[in-house]
Amino acid sequence: MTGPARKERLSLYACVGHAQHSILQYLDTPDLQALSLVSKGTTFDVRHRLYAHIAWTWTETTTPPIAAFVRTILRRPDLAAHVQSVTLGGDMTPGYPARHRVLRVPTDDLDLVEAHNAIDDLAVPFAQVWKARVAQGTMDAFLALMVSQLNHLKRLIMKTAFTRSTSILGDFIMFTTAHHADSSSPRFGHLKELSCMLYWDFIGTGSFCQGENTDNLLPFFYLPHLETLTVDLDNPDTIRWPGSRPRLTNLTSLSLSEVRERHLPEILICLPSLQKLHYDWSYHPDLRSRHYTNRLDLSALAASFNHVSKTLTDICLTAACHLGGDDYTLPELDISGSFAGLRDLTRLKKLEIPIAFLLGFQPSTSNRIADILPENLEQLTIRDDLYEPIVNEFRHEVWLSKWDDDAMFEAIVLWIEDVGRTQPLLGRLHLKIDEMQEGEWLPAMQERLVQLGRQNGVAISVRRGWDHQDEDDIE
Repeated sequence: MTGPARKERLSLYACVGHAQHSILQYLDTPDLQALSLVSKGTTFDVRHRLYAHIAWTWTETTTPPIAAFVRTILRRPDLAAHVQSVTLGGDMTPGYPARHRVLRVPTDDLDLVEAHNAIDDLAVPFAQVWKARVAQGTMDAFLALMVSQLNHLKRLIMKTAFTRSTSILGDFIMFTTAHHADSSSPRFGHLKELSCMLYWDFIGTGSFCQGENTDNLLPFFYLPHLETLTVDLDNPDTIRWPGSRPRLTNLTSLSLSEVRERHLPEILICLPSLQKLHYDWSYHPDLRSRHYTNRLDLSALAASFNHVSKTLTDICLTAACHLGGDDYTLPELDISGSFAGLRDLTRLKKLEIPIAFLLGFQPSTSNRIADILPENLEQLTIRDDLYEPIVNEFRHEVWLSKWDDDAMFEAIVLWIEDVGRTQPLLGRLHLKIDEMQEGEWLPAMQERLVQLGRQNGVAISVRRGWDHQDEDDIE
């Protein structure tokens, strides 16, 4: 006769349950590493916390351990499976002391034979170039090799220190997506967010804006599951897609910099589901290209949004004009056209925009704001981009515009007085005013604006100067 069935004994780990996860999230990396060696029951969770989010910064004195990491994941693919997010920081923008040096990745921590075999296994037509650049310590080659092993990667953020060259990474992405058009590839099947901030080397060098970077970065638009994309594109003669024109049906958020308005239609037409767009327009006289000029065509910029008018609900527009390397006065801008086409974006709910795009450089008594803004707009942020003074090397303030605080104030008042008729759904107005002149709006002026907003159902807030808070509510 057999006795009662013996109950399976629960481990201490199973009893702790969720409490253990709460404890692990407060442990530092050295403690997690030590715990993974002494506790088999926690190994999986500890390794997941160690590898899920990779964050490195590359400076002149600090090199990220990418070579050792690549060696590890080539030997231990199970560890690579934990990686979900990679953030690569570091500044190589103008003013950085080592911006003209090409920093190399030390290869001492990498088994080159293993690395070359891994590249061969990928069966790419540019394998020999890739292997040679790995041996040379080129960051682009290392980055592409690392990404090729991260089949569960969801988020990839690359700052300027890592983007001096992106040709291998772009070629690998294009090769992979082209050979798996059915989106069944395990690589990039989870990648939903990608950010690539370009390295611009234009101080004292003349030109770095001829289209080379655009060709390397266009493959990003073929990643089938991408939802959020931030990318700096330069200005080639034309946008030449490396394959048939892409159609990113999952992409809902796009942030673009440097590329001019003439190229926007060819990009936006590929994004049938786009809801949020951030576009940064800037001009620097030392960055020369046939299509990178001091001219801004407002009509062309507004018209480009028509390609996503059925889905676009949120637009953020920013603008800047910079001093040249040897200049002490700002270059003149040639702004033409009108932003009236913006009014056709009937689904737009949220807008952030420089007042220059709304009113131009000359003060006016007409209600131009009402004539441009979409009728269904719910939230508006007005910036003073291109109106703020820029301090040159002689510590003199240089001005682009004839607007002052008083004129801007009256233009806004004129619009708010009639906003219930022209934009009846508007609920909030933010003003980002970065020291357009030395004086501040008087408290009485602010109170007048607040009261006027209340009368018309609009909550108004103001941020002045170098205020580090998001806004100063003046109600």
